[in-house]
Amino acid sequence: SLPARAQQRITGRVVNGTTHQPVANQLVQLLVPRGGMQQVATATSDASGHFSLDASGSAGAPIAMVQAVYKDVNYRVRATPGEATELSVYENTHTAPALRIPRARILVQAEGQRVRVQELFAVENASEPRRTYLNPDGTFLFHLGQGAENPQAAIIGEMNMPIPQGILDAKSPGELAINYSLHPGVTAILVAYEADYSSGQFTL
Repeated sequence: SLPARAQQRITGRVVNGTTHQPVANQLVQLLVPRGGMQQVATATSDASGHFSLDASGSAGAPIAMVQAVYKDVNYRVRATPGEATELSVYENTHTAPALRIPRARILVQAEGQRVRVQELFAVENASEPRRTYLNPDGTFLFHLGQGAENPQAAIIGEMNMPIPQGILDAKSPGELAINYSLHPGVTAILVAYEADYSSGQFTL
């Protein structure tokens, strides 16, 4: 029946969030989490930015994501068959926008002679007009506690899944960075490390 077939498709539109114009001829992918994000369908947007994806391959998956790679940056949005989906992509900037951290959480856990620290930051890109921030020298810079060992960094994605990131040495001494494209809006970034706690003291 027509309603049943509609439930097996994901339709929507690709819009440039910087110019507010539709994006034509954009490859769109339907992804589901199956041992990593697996592509199950593709489509190309028309002149008005609209697309239609066969969603039958997403049956049984906990979520479905629509993805577009625009100017070498991945953009994703959660999608539901039978409901219209709007996927926003943005122009890039290499000039640091007005970044701020509206929320942060720091967890310190001591176990015997070791201490583990997790720092979770909500980093907001409030650029106007809205643009994605790219910088080969790093987009998010941070310092670690004295004696920090085994540093790790990750982006918190859908379903709170951490996406590991490589850590770079920044230009300033003692400063580290990750080179992740910061989209407009809020990006959750996790930094974790360990340190010696044999003295029973630790300076954060």
